[in-house]
Amino acid sequence: VQSAPAPGPARPSAQFGLRLGPSPDGAVRVEAVEPGSAAEQAGLRPGDSIVQVGPTPVSQPSTVAQILQRDGGGVLLLRREEGSFFVALRP
Repeated sequence: VQSAPAPGPARPSAQFGLRLGPSPDGAVRVEAVEPGSAAEQAGLRPGDSIVQVGPTPVSQPSTVAQILQRDGGGVLLLRREEGSFFVALRP
């Protein structure tokens, strides 16, 4: 996951296969998931909101990217229409 300079969303990362942007709900929105990527295998979908990475609440795409890159992945708290749940994301 890579964060892009403001104001654009993050670009896809070969490592995780995510493109992230700001979410109107104060979380981080999954804008796109690359086919066959770690993100797709973990079950992430465009439109998901990432609320937390590990114990850290997130509101900026760059924060998600930094934590995932630093830790080599992580447990994400996602919010989707049907509710909130955790997924493990590893490259």
